[in-house]
Amino acid sequence: PGAHILKVWAVRNDGAERWPEGVGMRPTRFDFDIGGFTIDIFPEIPRKGETAEITVRFRAPEAEGHYRCWWRLVTKDGVSFGQALWLDFKVFKNGDTRVVHCKKSHQMQKREVCAGVSAAKMLPPVYLGKYPYVNCDVCKATKIDRQRRFFHCPHCRWDLC
Repeated sequence: PGAHILKVWAVRNDGAERWPEGVGMRPTRFDFDIGGFTIDIFPEIPRKGETAEITVRFRAPEAEGHYRCWWRLVTKDGVSFGQALWLDFKVFKNGDTRVVHCKKSHQMQKREVCAGVSAAKMLPPVYLGKYPYVNCDVCKATKIDRQRRFFHCPHCRWDLC
């Protein structure tokens, strides 16, 4: 309840031209009071055939339950375009039961620091001997393996703080 939710969609520009300047996203339908949210689009103006990563961040509802929300891309004038994007998630009383997925929808592994365990033991095995620490692929924070916990996708090596 009340946890921060981060969702990343990979959206391909299948249109005949670049997206217009000032594109944003807005929630169009949701099962809860969505409150404040932030949106990041990279690249901001994808060319024809290019894929943009669209990231939305908001807080989960306080009540336990199953929730859905739908989003639409909008021009700076508020005109919707493209297909609706959606998110389906569950809120549990025990925050440890949540499932986190990477940008390719693989289930991510939760890696938690235990007292007395060195940071090197937190590195996913695929990184051992190759990288001295783990960086977040969303916010670009460095050394997230030195934090209390982070998430790692063993399939595509995507990491999230």
